[in-house]
Amino acid sequence: MHTDRQIKEAIQHLAGTHNKDEIKVVQCEVESVDVDTRTCNVVTISGLATYTIENVALMSAIDDGVLILPKVGSIVIVIHNKKGIKFVSQFSEVESIVIITGDTTIEIKDGLVQFNDGSFDGLVKIKDLVEKLNALEKDINNLKNAFTSWTPVPNDGGAALKSSAASWYAQQLQETQQSDLENTKITHGK
Repeated sequence: MHTDRQIKEAIQHLAGTHNKDEIKVVQCEVESVDVDTRTCNVVTISGLATYTIENVALMSAIDDGVLILPKVGSIVIVIHNKKGIKFVSQFSEVESIVIITGDTTIEIKDGLVQFNDGSFDGLVKIKDLVEKLNALEKDINNLKNAFTSWTPVPNDGGAALKSSAASWYAQQLQETQQSDLENTKITHGK
């Protein structure tokens, strides 16, 4: 007597599908995301039946590569087979993208880009830095001109020098703040 499995295998042999993998592509809603295991749990929203698929891979291995983290509640396309392989192939909304290669990481998240740990703060806004440096250079050049154009006058007690430098020392420089030169949308670090 044949069991159901033997009958199914006999039909697969006749059809030429024995030991061939069956792949399913389903549209799902993300229920949760586990960054450490680089997986998510989803619920199907397409097809005849609704079912939960747990531990769906977000990357091929917990290793270097590209890790795309979907937003909880967003829609993803999951591909899975009867051998237990399951992974997300498309995303509708992304929480963040992390690129990992060796000791280097780049994370993109809602308008922010972080290189490595971000501990060096934001990247320098070069145009603002050049303006600050030019202001310092102009100030030093004004001081040099004041001293160059000064002619010592005997017994004036420095009045001629004061007069020559008056326009220079009347203008005070403002101290530079980190926020004057920092692009906080892009951080970098070790």
